[in-house]
Amino acid sequence: MNELTEVRALFDDPPEPDARVVTAARARMTERRMPQRPPRRRRRAGLRLALPGVVAVGAAATVAVATLGGGAGAGPGTTPGPQKTELNARGVLLAAASQAEKQPEGRYWRKRTVAEAVSYPVGGYVVTRSSEGDTWSPRSASDTYVDYRRPLGVGPATDADRAAWREAGSPRTWRVRTADDPRWMTLTMSGPGAWETYRTTGAERRRLCGCDVEPWVERDRIARQPGGLEKLLFAEERRPGGLRLDAANTLLGGYQILTEATSPQVRGAAFRMLADRPGISLVEGVRDMKGRAGVALVGRGRTIGGGSGVFDVQVILHPTTFAVLGRQYVVVERGTRFPGLRPGAVVERQAVLHAGWTSEAPHH
Repeated sequence: MNELTEVRALFDDPPEPDARVVTAARARMTERRMPQRPPRRRRRAGLRLALPGVVAVGAAATVAVATLGGGAGAGPGTTPGPQKTELNARGVLLAAASQAEKQPEGRYWRKRTVAEAVSYPVGGYVVTRSSEGDTWSPRSASDTYVDYRRPLGVGPATDADRAAWREAGSPRTWRVRTADDPRWMTLTMSGPGAWETYRTTGAERRRLCGCDVEPWVERDRIARQPGGLEKLLFAEERRPGGLRLDAANTLLGGYQILTEATSPQVRGAAFRMLADRPGISLVEGVRDMKGRAGVALVGRGRTIGGGSGVFDVQVILHPTTFAVLGRQYVVVERGTRFPGLRPGAVVERQAVLHAGWTSEAPHH
């Protein structure tokens, strides 16, 4: 249920402005309009993200990822070698905040995604299981929450993996396991499956979340309180002896709220909150799993649960509109969590095809 546009040339001759110019200008305008928040004290790097009460992030969204997605070596299954950009993460985040606050609200928050949530190295290539989701979260309790889901099948992850698969004789089944589970399982090659539909009424939603209003309204209520957004996303930091967040999980928490049903004001606040968090950098030349070019906010983290390994979380934004295009985890040091995957391999990824308010109704 928590499955939570620019500068144009005025004349014919001049070219479209460079994305750096657009972003820097927006950032300057945004910073002039808003008072600067005092710098936050750098926190000790931590381990995982917990969103108790309202937003629950499961194991698949923590740093304890299994061996997921990407290629076993260089090629389309790895990141395209993004270069450091002259832009800075804070400027992009503040510009993104300004853009987010301009978006209108509607009857439903619609979020369409495709994801490679589990992938397995099998010799010289990678096999992945992928899925597609289309979630409609209503503004009003009088409307029904609708979630459409379907598997997209099992098979080689990328063109390079597909070529390696053919060289290996085009097998239809694979014996695989993940770094988290020593048990072996058999995967069978398959194509897309049928859509499944899940519906929840307003009364059922209120019962499930234990609140008297729509879950997104409750999130907004908490987020609008002083310190509420941080409390909502990073509660573990405030508990005595609690786990501390690293930059990777900070980005995961921000991604969660930015792609869920929330008001434009809260999404803008989430971008600004990320602008004040330490350890977040920016790279350009990044492509999401659908091949769309963007700029990526990057936070580094370490795996948990006894396995070694270092990875980067990349939250990919459109280079001019700053819409969220998706996220992916990239191996920095494979360790025991990422056996068979070289640094640069994408180990899990999700593309956001749409995330925003709409006045349409669910259809399929």
